Amino acid sequence: MALPLISRLATLASLGALLAGCCANNVCDCPNEAEADAIRIVFGQKFLATDLDTLLLVRYLRPDLKNPAAVLPKPEAVTLPRTAAQLAANEALLINNTAPFGQFGSARLDTFRYVVRYYPNGTRKASQVALFIDQIKLGGSFEGNGCCTCYTNSRKIALTRLAADSLKAVTYTDLRQVQALIVTKP
Repeated sequence: MALPLISRLATLASLGALLAGCCANNVCDCPNEAEADAIRIVFGQKFLATDLDTLLLVRYLRPDLKNPAAVLPKPEAVTLPRTAAQLAANEALLINNTAPFGQFGSARLDTFRYVVRYYPNGTRKASQVALFIDQIKLGGSFEGNGCCTCYTNSRKIALTRLAADSLKAVTYTDLRQVQALIVTKP
């Protein structure tokens, strides 16, 4: 038996009113969530524009401490040409879970070690190491209010060595307290 048109419209209106209060209609605004784990690297004033017009970033899968004999894949490298505008603004190099490298399974930044290299005076013959990122320690959780769930970073620490200090102590930087890793030229 078919319901009269008025009954169907009333039912749809009631259903619409119920859905209007539902969280599905709210836009979930999670500021900076996409870059919560990201590492920013800024180069000091001694670097010339020609030093930084092309960077080379190499990432190595960190060994599994539970299985130290496991064979690791070859390191990945990406060449990062930088525009004049990026150089003029001293734009930070950004390393994130999915950029500049592609996602490696479900691995995050803390699964890898990184080496940042540059080409002194724009020469493409031999690159120089600017920074070693030996380890990244990340921690976080998803927090929500019933309608919206956002990732919040609770720990982001980088263990680094500058090229000039490669045999010296590691620097621990809490990247929740400072905006970026600062690389100085020796």
